[in-house]
Amino acid sequence: MAMSPAPSPAPSPDPSPSSPPLTRPLSLLGVYSHKHAAVMGGIAQQAADLGASVHLWALDEQATALAQWTEGVGPGPRCLLLNQLYALAPEGNDIVVSDHDVAFARGDLARFLELFEQGGWDLAQPAQAWRGSHASYLFSRRRPWLVSRDTTFVEVGPLFAVAARSRELFLPFPDWGMGWGVELLWWDRVQEGARLGMVDEVSIRHLSPLFQNYQRSTEQARLREQLDVRGLRSIRQIQQTVGTNRRRPWS
Repeated sequence: MAMSPAPSPAPSPDPSPSSPPLTRPLSLLGVYSHKHAAVMGGIAQQAADLGASVHLWALDEQATALAQWTEGVGPGPRCLLLNQLYALAPEGNDIVVSDHDVAFARGDLARFLELFEQGGWDLAQPAQAWRGSHASYLFSRRRPWLVSRDTTFVEVGPLFAVAARSRELFLPFPDWGMGWGVELLWWDRVQEGARLGMVDEVSIRHLSPLFQNYQRSTEQARLREQLDVRGLRSIRQIQQTVGTNRRRPWS
């Protein structure tokens, strides 16, 4: 994955309109390190306030503030740990997967999920803010003139949602370490009729620099293999917008 230039400091989050209660049950899954516990707690509390079941895993040390949601402690590959948490999520729930270093820049989890339901997508994520967010791809950056996009690509992080009806299409994860290349499996589902989306009205900041705390060589080799199988040169070839929902001029 290519890294964008280091972002500049970000302004305070924009206020979001009030959101009605969710109409579908939800589970949040996340793996956190102790140094990011406070940020992870922000996402977890938003989910809990919506009535979600929250399932977290601590990589190094359980945070006291997250103890009520922490299902286990210990190191391990991201995909493996998330699969263990996924096994605890009640059937019939939408799933949100969040990294531990994610904060909302515009809107909040409730507004994202409201638009996710309205969009009717099987898999979707909020766009990344232009400032204050370390992003892998320009495609994932927020388009300020749009509410949302129908796409052929959703990134495996830093936050995404899967509709309950479509869980078996996207989850559990393959045993692929940090998950590089999972987007290509999801692209395969698009070829079979699944709908993917990017919500631009709501944006997030990925607060940590990319590629920290894990070996890139294995992840890159797997990604290259998955691209070769599909006759692709770059993952950017699957990053396409196939429809847009534009905001009204006065909004």
